[in-house]
Amino acid sequence: MRVLGLDAGLAATGYGVVEARRNCFEAVEWGVWRTNRLKGMDKKLQLFCDELRKLLKRWKPDTVAFEGIYHFKNPRSAFMLAHVRGALMACAADFGIDVMEVAPSRVKSMITGSGRASKEQVAYAVGALLGLSDDVPFDASDALAVAISAAMELEGRRRIDER
Repeated sequence: MRVLGLDAGLAATGYGVVEARRNCFEAVEWGVWRTNRLKGMDKKLQLFCDELRKLLKRWKPDTVAFEGIYHFKNPRSAFMLAHVRGALMACAADFGIDVMEVAPSRVKSMITGSGRASKEQVAYAVGALLGLSDDVPFDASDALAVAISAAMELEGRRRIDER
């Protein structure tokens, strides 16, 4: 099973493609799309959709997984993030790919054992699970964590369905 995890943000969106076989995981591509040089929401969303389309064509994932919404103190930030997530979800839907969300605390719990883990702890655990070096940016390691936890959840559902 191939899962693309996305850690959506307006200034930077992390992505990570993971190949999952049972409980063995391999990172096949990861990185961060940055929009800080672009002016206007439309240009930023266009960049994210263009980059996502390239990934979807190259890797043909079975599922695109997003980290679920978490609590925001600033409503404007939540609103801006909703634009990014909506555009990316629509793009994945155009390809006929299943989209799912995994709650942030569930991602952290599945990856580190603690639903309150720090970004550093998540990055370390992702690196250990995938055999990666320490130079993976936080946005990308978060996206890889989302992909791994989604794959684990989907594998668990598949096992239940087989019974």
